[in-house]
Amino acid sequence: MLSSRSRQRYHRLRNPASAPRRFLNAPGAETIGSRLGSIALFVVIGARIVRSGPMRILALVTLATIVAGLFGGELLDPIGVPGIWFPFGIGVSRTQYIYAIALPPLAFLIVRTLLSKRTHR
Repeated sequence: MLSSRSRQRYHRLRNPASAPRRFLNAPGAETIGSRLGSIALFVVIGARIVRSGPMRILALVTLATIVAGLFGGELLDPIGVPGIWFPFGIGVSRTQYIYAIALPPLAFLIVRTLLSKRTHR
């Protein structure tokens, strides 16, 4: 015989719609607000890149790809970009593709920055 508490737990597992909100995987207002605030901060950083600095276009494209990787759910889901693809029967996430695109320009920018600091000494 199950206790009352065990029956409630079993019922929540069998019927997630009856579970209290804290048991669901839905993000809270704090999470959504902080993620949107982070996106806004990256927009401000992008505006600063456009206004000044060498290699503006490459730096802006690199920033945009990193932001798309970090915030794919908020930016790419609404336009219908799938979160995972299965090339050759192996699942590869959208974030992995985006970071693979972002790494070469990011490495170039880092090396260029290090070389320019070394020549200014």
